[in-house]
Amino acid sequence: MRNRNRQSQPKQQKEQSLPITPIEVMPVPGPEDPLIVRHDRPYIYHNFTNSLCPTCLKVIQAKVILQNNKVYMLKTCPEHGAMRTLLSSDAAYYLSQSQYNKPGTLPRHFQTRVEKGCPLDCGLCTDHEQHTCLALVEITEACNLRCPTCFADSDVGRFAPLDEVERMLDTVVENEGYADVVQFSGGEPTIHPQLFEILEMARKKRIKAMMINTNGVRIARDEEFAHQRPVWQERYPGAEELRVAVMGCVVNGPGESKHADIGISLPGTFEEPKAPVYVDGRLQLTLKGDGIVTEFLQILESYVERRFGAGVPTSR
Repeated sequence: MRNRNRQSQPKQQKEQSLPITPIEVMPVPGPEDPLIVRHDRPYIYHNFTNSLCPTCLKVIQAKVILQNNKVYMLKTCPEHGAMRTLLSSDAAYYLSQSQYNKPGTLPRHFQTRVEKGCPLDCGLCTDHEQHTCLALVEITEACNLRCPTCFADSDVGRFAPLDEVERMLDTVVENEGYADVVQFSGGEPTIHPQLFEILEMARKKRIKAMMINTNGVRIARDEEFAHQRPVWQERYPGAEELRVAVMGCVVNGPGESKHADIGISLPGTFEEPKAPVYVDGRLQLTLKGDGIVTEFLQILESYVERRFGAGVPTSR
């Protein structure tokens, strides 16, 4: 026992003699120290997505950001550099629209498979979230205006032949069963030399409503063209005098809807989806839900058929 104690004493003395090195503590910097100041980005990050370079159409990544109450998309193309695109001039309105999201409605038929990813598989591919609410059918690349802000870069271009337009319409109908709305566009569709043949062809297909996306120049300047409505003039004489009113906000009252032959007051932003319909100055019914436009078009068609379809226009 004594020997063991004697052997341990030098070790304890050696440990006690180790030098103690003081640790230098950095002082906490004050708010005036430039090294402690950090800076925020000039925007708020909101989302991340894929986009296209507007020059080469290459798929590139993009950030959706909020800045100065506006919504922008920031993206960089390896070849054409960085760019910023305005998505919305009202960030609050843009963000509020997410409350109206609903499950997407599937088409009856998909056209393409997913191979390269969005948007390269468009057509519709099986990853597409929504059926075609409004089909945009471009029948020409030509236009009678040269607007610097044209998103289609329309100028002198070709006119789609009838068989090509029919194939596009048949594809829409195949996908949808019944197409809700087909809008003929371009370019300027009214300068297509076979426009009325296209409209007559489309009328015979399962399409609920048709629209023409026009700048109105030819309609305003070409009186002969403006009166070329053979189907309406033949089947519904006098229908050109029909007064239809579409008002944009229910809370403002019926307005012109009540004074037209037939009219509807559509709900505004954040309003309940309901729309009163006036026929011959009287409230006939109130449409509700997601099918307001389709139902109103059916009411309008029935009204035209009833009032003008006999061949002789009737009075109110």
